[in-house]
Amino acid sequence: MVSCPHCHAKSIGVFQKLFATPLFVHRCANCGENWATSRWAGFLGVLAAVSFSTLISIIHPAPLLFFLSLGAFFVVLTLALILIPAVQR
Repeated sequence: MVSCPHCHAKSIGVFQKLFATPLFVHRCANCGENWATSRWAGFLGVLAAVSFSTLISIIHPAPLLFFLSLGAFFVVLTLALILIPAVQR
């Protein structure tokens, strides 16, 4: 569970946080206040994942490395989404 940015209760589920985006506002189950993820952190996480995947594909365009970089893209994206803080909206 993740802490709500308003009431600081652990009321946000991990999967709810994992699939949260800056575009959609969610409501805390404990206090009823709105929360979302940070716009800048989300943008930078996706940018880092895409840059890493593209760089690996350019350096060595072998099919195996392409699929490895695609897997790394999803790992980096998942870590970025987990580490992106929930903010008040």
